[in-house]
Amino acid sequence: VIDDGEYVLVNTNDCPFKISCNALKTVKIFYPNIDFALVGYTSASLFPHCMMDYSNEEMSEGIQKAKMSGLQSGLSTLSVLKPKYYMPFAGTYIIGGSHYKKNMNLPLPEMTDAIQFFQNDDHISNANCQPILLNFNASFDLKTEKVSAPYIEICPVQRKVYIEKTASKFKYTFEAEPMVNNDELLKHFRDASLRLKQKQRELDKFEDINLIFDVNDKKFVHINLMNSNPKIVEDFSDLVNYHRFKLDPRLLNLSLKGPRFANWNNIESSGMLDFARKPDEYRMDVHILLSSLYV
Repeated sequence: VIDDGEYVLVNTNDCPFKISCNALKTVKIFYPNIDFALVGYTSASLFPHCMMDYSNEEMSEGIQKAKMSGLQSGLSTLSVLKPKYYMPFAGTYIIGGSHYKKNMNLPLPEMTDAIQFFQNDDHISNANCQPILLNFNASFDLKTEKVSAPYIEICPVQRKVYIEKTASKFKYTFEAEPMVNNDELLKHFRDASLRLKQKQRELDKFEDINLIFDVNDKKFVHINLMNSNPKIVEDFSDLVNYHRFKLDPRLLNLSLKGPRFANWNNIESSGMLDFARKPDEYRMDVHILLSSLYV
């Protein structure tokens, strides 16, 4: 909350409603008259565009599910805050480099679609919450209630051309790293498993769930969360309960070395990996544990 004595602005970025609902209600108690709210309407995750084994139908269903989840979170936030003005933001991005084809499955509504979704809700329209859209470097003056320039909507066709002709050629910094062999990776996994086990004890999370990591030569590192002892395997088709992570071995190596080199959460949210799970159910606890898998 930013309060300068004259105007109140609330920034809800990275605060999805399910984990911030109580905080939002408290904010509204202390600040009943909110002039401007910055509202997220998407989620930066690996779902569904990173799912490596989805059919076209499953991918389409996943996109709609993820879109509605983000929009509903933003709507719930607005319904509590009821600001005079609001702006949907922090929801548009593209993926460059070798993963650029994932852009076609990113579950990101256009900002204009987000506003239409919000304004169609009776709670928002009855509260007379007014949407504001700004292009890069534009501004909105709370005193004059004017924007510095009219909003120009992003052209999907031009964006697609830019992705295919320019962004697809971007290089990731980890691609300049030397290749790493499976022996080195396994050593880092074993060292990293000590922190993983520590986090498991902290959260009391010991369960028959398998973490599978693709490595070189069509082999895999297998970690079962009952004992968390890494080992290299050639096949995991007999497993019925797993989360599989497939990423460049150089990036995998950096993530095992620690967050100052590469951060698991950033890798997931930026789409720098391919992912599969069985059963196909979201497990936040598994992803939390994964963030502690480093030396």
